[in-house]
Amino acid sequence: MRDGAELENEFISMEETTVSLGKPDEFPSFGWDNEYGALDFKVPAFSARRYLTTNGEFLKFVKDGGYGKQEYWTEEGWKWRSSRQAQHPTFWICTAGCESGCEGELSDYSHCTAAAGAEDGTFRYRAMFDVIDMPWDWPAETNYHEARAFCKWLGNGCRMLTEAEFVAIRKDKNIPATGIDSDVIYRKDVNDRFNLNMAFASSTPVDYYPSNSAGFFDTMGNVWQWMEDHFNGLPGANFDYLYHDFSTPYYDGYHNTILGGSWISTGDSASSFARFWFRRHFFQHMGFRVVRSFKTPPAQLLSTPVYQPQKGFIDAKHPLLEFPEQTRIESFTSDFALERDDNVLKELRWDYESSSKAKKPETLNTEQVGTASFGLEEFITARKIRKGSAAAKSVVPGGYWTSLVSVLRHVVNTTECSQDRALVIGSGTGRLAFEAAAFFNTVLGIHPVARSIDIAELLQQGRDITDAAAVDNLSLDGLVLPKTPQPNVTFKQFLWVPLEMGKFDLVVLALLDKVSCPQYWIARLSQIVARDGIAVVVSSEWTVDKLQPTLQERGLKLLEARQVAHERADDAGVNWLMQTVSVWAHACC
Repeated sequence: MRDGAELENEFISMEETTVSLGKPDEFPSFGWDNEYGALDFKVPAFSARRYLTTNGEFLKFVKDGGYGKQEYWTEEGWKWRSSRQAQHPTFWICTAGCESGCEGELSDYSHCTAAAGAEDGTFRYRAMFDVIDMPWDWPAETNYHEARAFCKWLGNGCRMLTEAEFVAIRKDKNIPATGIDSDVIYRKDVNDRFNLNMAFASSTPVDYYPSNSAGFFDTMGNVWQWMEDHFNGLPGANFDYLYHDFSTPYYDGYHNTILGGSWISTGDSASSFARFWFRRHFFQHMGFRVVRSFKTPPAQLLSTPVYQPQKGFIDAKHPLLEFPEQTRIESFTSDFALERDDNVLKELRWDYESSSKAKKPETLNTEQVGTASFGLEEFITARKIRKGSAAAKSVVPGGYWTSLVSVLRHVVNTTECSQDRALVIGSGTGRLAFEAAAFFNTVLGIHPVARSIDIAELLQQGRDITDAAAVDNLSLDGLVLPKTPQPNVTFKQFLWVPLEMGKFDLVVLALLDKVSCPQYWIARLSQIVARDGIAVVVSSEWTVDKLQPTLQERGLKLLEARQVAHERADDAGVNWLMQTVSVWAHACC
């Protein structure tokens, strides 16, 4: 086997150029949402190595003790290396008994045994089916952290490609810029040019396939290539409401873009337009090309802070920020903005702010808000609720909540649905789920906002939230918070409703006014309501007229609708927000 270090992996200079990212809408093939849209980049002059980084080249970093020198690693990367106790790439096998770094039953497992390692004490390679002698001229398979540390070890400003630079080096005079043949996976000669589409069941030497007209090898295929960019959408892109969460949850600064496909990539994954992503610690079928430049690289680096449950906001720092002119951009996922102070405080106040003494406006009568027919006393004494019980004590009185909960109680009683399982979609900081727990055996509250879920979980346990990371910078003045534990309530952060959840006797959908894709939740409703169950939609924007076409098409019929009013106080005074509460059931029942 040839020593990969023997290949002269010289740098090829690229002149300043302009590139365009994005798949044309009219291109006649399947594509994922993140491939569409358009973004133009002016790419300053840079140099990139002719070949992908080989196992032979990476060996020098390993032998120099690179895995043990913190100065080569990012803060995040060093935490990963330390937790896994990594000494070399995952698919390399030595004789030192390296543990997997995994948890559970695999925590003590090791591929690195005397029997599996090389006789000369160096390394062998774990391929898909066999352990073989190390293919030194194959691309090194690493995660982003390892690749970054290798580049830092090289010095001289070395780094990985950005997406714009990847597109620049991929330009080939022998492949048209437009039309079907511009996408390599649709070319008849694809396996004469690239290790894609399972031409082999493994990687191949980095110089096995011919170079492009600019002199670069493996501009597609062999292994996916790590980009320096945070994964993000392209301006003008849209998503289908039935799969809005394919890409958007990962525009968070914690996932980096990967491009080019690997030997096992087929179909769209092997397309020239394919844009995928992984957390930076992932490694399977991943490699990298070394680049260097002296001007600010054209990269998408996200500035949107992301909240990590129970930890608070953690900035996705990036080594490219060392360039003084490097700018950061907002995530294309607007739902991340829901974690900001103003929104979380709004959710807390909505749920727990003590009622104002202001009078209702004359135009708002009790018939409209539903308080004439239903009151808190009726709710407390209804079936399964006893005065003085923990459930009753957890109810914080308020006109809006009195009306809303009484409507729910009335609907449950009159429809005689089972009172076993309830689901609250848009549970906020917990109030509505706690109210439902008074007359359902179990309640699951789901919400897209991690901070609100943290708050709800603490309140569910009867704990004080004053010092919680979720309420940093938030004033709790004027809030009446529940102090009684609610053992039959569970909260989870979800951006969708997994099928594994099963069906519920009551589903309350109270999320539509907050999220970027309300159509998804509406379309999903009929699939998660039990045959004899009921669905309740609470919204100020989605009236019955707007809901009925979709819900009726999906087999739900309207039982009744009424309005409730929520009192809101701000600098301008007190105002009232009217919400429609519509009740639905399966048309067949």
